[in-house]
Amino acid sequence: MFVEVMVTSALSPMRVVGSFRSLIAPTGTIGVMSSRQGSVSLNSNGGQDVYRAGRSALNRLMRNYAARYADAAHTHSCSSAPAVSAPNSVDRAHR
Repeated sequence: MFVEVMVTSALSPMRVVGSFRSLIAPTGTIGVMSSRQGSVSLNSNGGQDVYRAGRSALNRLMRNYAARYADAAHTHSCSSAPAVSAPNSVDRAHR
């Protein structure tokens, strides 16, 4: 189950981001939807380990992507679903 969650939650979204990168307007935004469950610092209750690991992996991969393309004009964004997030949950990884 771990591999399936990682492929679905982390690898697949990043493959889509990579595939569509050339189609994003220079002033556009590349973004993914994550979850606060992927936050290491907010994990005070434990549980849902595989789901949390998948979300954490996506968050880390998006940060790495933003660092790799830091010179690009477009914005990189990783955000949480509004229903489960605090105000201003959008994490602008770049710009």
